[in-house]
Amino acid sequence: METFALSGLLTAALVSTALLGTETVPQSALIETSSLQATHLVASLPTKAPLTQQQDWLQSINRQQIDLAALQQRFPTEALIEWLEQARQQGADPAQVRAVLQAADWQDQDSDLQTADLDGDGRVEWLLTINLGPDEMPWGRSGDFWVIGDSLLYRFFQPADYFREVREPIIPLDQDFFLSAPQVLAVQDFTGDSTDEVLLRRQVCGAHTCTHAYFMLGHQEGQIRPLIAAQTEPFQSGQAIVLYDPELRGLTDETGDGIADLVLHTGVIGSAGAGAQRTRTEVWAWNGAVVTLAQVQLDPTDYRFHILYEANEAFEQNDLEHARTLYQQVIEDNSLEDMQWSNEFPSSRDSTLQFAAFRLALVELRESDRNTATQWQEWLQQTYPNTPITEAARQLLALQAEMPLEAACAAVRDTLLSQESPEDDFPGSGPTGPLRYMGYANPSLGAAEVCPNIRLSELSIEQLLR
Repeated sequence: METFALSGLLTAALVSTALLGTETVPQSALIETSSLQATHLVASLPTKAPLTQQQDWLQSINRQQIDLAALQQRFPTEALIEWLEQARQQGADPAQVRAVLQAADWQDQDSDLQTADLDGDGRVEWLLTINLGPDEMPWGRSGDFWVIGDSLLYRFFQPADYFREVREPIIPLDQDFFLSAPQVLAVQDFTGDSTDEVLLRRQVCGAHTCTHAYFMLGHQEGQIRPLIAAQTEPFQSGQAIVLYDPELRGLTDETGDGIADLVLHTGVIGSAGAGAQRTRTEVWAWNGAVVTLAQVQLDPTDYRFHILYEANEAFEQNDLEHARTLYQQVIEDNSLEDMQWSNEFPSSRDSTLQFAAFRLALVELRESDRNTATQWQEWLQQTYPNTPITEAARQLLALQAEMPLEAACAAVRDTLLSQESPEDDFPGSGPTGPLRYMGYANPSLGAAEVCPNIRLSELSIEQLLR
């Protein structure tokens, strides 16, 4: 293991510390307090192998099975943790430690070492972003994040994760080492317990779009642990908020509980194949156990199929009155725009109108208004005769007269699925036309979504007694 020369590191520490703002102390005073104890810490700092050796080794190894002993010879993170523990226990000045770490290329900037009392014991912990990746990408360097108290209280990655390639198509972003190292965005109370939590961000960028993953850590149940509710689809992100090109709008109380919330405005995927997307503002708030999505405010849109998506979400949440209003807007608002991939393919207009009219008939049946449901079925017959959706509406009303709505919807769904084939994916010529594929960033509305599963708990008393 290499160590930097004492004089060079100590000089770097003195020069850097003189530029640290609020933690700055006069250079003469710093020299006086640079005792044998501080000198020993600087001299014993574990250091990484030279850059060329790092790169040569990483290019030569099997990234699926990394030799941990060889890794520690070149990136001695475990020794560095012991060094940091000792430095904190001995009362080392964080500003001087930060300067030394920067000089040794363990850190890049002053914000990579911050202090906060996360466990409420009256003593601050050290919050450290540690650089490991030898090659800086446009979105930052890969690395780790540690919380150091009297011992290591939290680490984002285990050494076995460093530089490890995972070949699964999608892995949780908290397990993907090759995003940027976790960076501290904010340290404040997000849970109302009068102690601070830490908001972190990692990111990675493609040709057109950057993806950001937000994490929050806090002291709960005697340990530092992630606080954001675990996410699954569509990002397989683990305990993170994952958004495309988001903007952090604020850390303010939007839910009225007196606690700061995380307010994020989403961006879009900047690829033509992603389709036209609708942006939104999300409010993530503490619910007493985890930080979870509390509010969503959709931005205005000019696209008809975006209103259809919003109506479907209201339908799924059993807000039938709002769903009815939005489905009617899809059909009646002539100012809305439609999407067409090219002149070779149909516009999304007709498929969107048919889908909305079918759902309106379904809404009325759920409300036990068979007369209005029949009117929408007749509208489909007059406007779009001989289409799969029109026939599905006729079948739905006929079956619903003889069986529960749940069973009638299942039969209709089976009929529509029999008319759909894998070749319909792009841009879609099956029962739902282009709605089957409106870009990979938008929901796919295929045959299975026309008449979805209706849980018994959502049916009216009249329907349950049929």
